Amino acid sequence: METLRSCQYFNIYLSEHDVEIIPHQAPSFATSSYYLILAQQVPQDLHVIFNCSTFDHIDSGGLGTLILFHNNLAHLNQPVTLREIHPKVMKKLKTAHLQQLFHLEELP
Repeated sequence: METLRSCQYFNIYLSEHDVEIIPHQAPSFATSSYYLILAQQVPQDLHVIFNCSTFDHIDSGGLGTLILFHNNLAHLNQPVTLREIHPKVMKKLKTAHLQQLFHLEELP
């Protein structure tokens, strides 16, 4: 999978067989050192719009697993579990309305 650019929004549509990541028009202020990709074991009707500047806009057609990637990874084929997400990022995720959409584990 090709490396994604930060400073973009992504419309991510999950089909039954693959994940299609479609770049979406975004304001120039949307910057982040984190990327988003969805685990492959999620409902096929899941539709996520990810605001990579604030982590605050996620809509889901069903429950799924959210996986973030830091941009120092050369490729997006090295998944980072929720327990490995930086505490500041986890705090941002937890202050959003994501508990209703995703199961977020507490950091140790």
